[in-house]
Amino acid sequence: MGDCPVYLRLLALVCFACLVPTLACGAQQRTPPPRSPLADTAAASTGPGGATPPPSTPPAGASVVPGSAAPAAGEREAAAGRATALLAEWLAIPERYLALLAVEAVAWPDACLGITQSGVVCASAVTPGFKVLLRDPTGGTHAVHSDATGSRARWAGEATVRGVVETIDQAARRLTVRVAGQPGAPLQLRLVPGSSVRGGTVDARVILAFDPASTSAGGPVLAWLIPDPN
Repeated sequence: MGDCPVYLRLLALVCFACLVPTLACGAQQRTPPPRSPLADTAAASTGPGGATPPPSTPPAGASVVPGSAAPAAGEREAAAGRATALLAEWLAIPERYLALLAVEAVAWPDACLGITQSGVVCASAVTPGFKVLLRDPTGGTHAVHSDATGSRARWAGEATVRGVVETIDQAARRLTVRVAGQPGAPLQLRLVPGSSVRGGTVDARVILAFDPASTSAGGPVLAWLIPDPN
């Protein structure tokens, strides 16, 4: 460009300066969007505040469905969405307050989705489905078992005990149970819309499942309660 007039060299520099931002913007636009958190193992396994929850394993009596241990992202999202909506309704809280911890494809050993209750007869047919683990704002974890389509779902309960009902107050949404073999203060449980109470009368011997929670959250929450046949 030694023989090129000065005004032509200035024009070339101006054109180059305008072209650089355009190229940079084009590179940014070609950057792929972030993947869904459910498709990202690291994001899906991280709870609120960046804390990593303990690894979730298939419950007793369930096994990983052969060939579907890693279902498609769409299937996992659908199962998680259905479970989140149900648990939010059961706990009477907005769905956005629930954090997804894990979604597992499992083969439930019966039509009761792996939740055995005395006096309940379950078809022994193997039932493919999902286990979805969610965490509420207080740090309590809740497991929802469902079939593959989501047409049937049950609240599992993280802990199961036997005991005798001492008090039940539907107005205050409270249940007190004297746990068998555990001296000291009775177990005080919160009742929520999704709590299933069958045969929960004072002095009744019962089997119950509940999800632990911090004391500040009002104590553990009852998932289900049935009469103890023994």
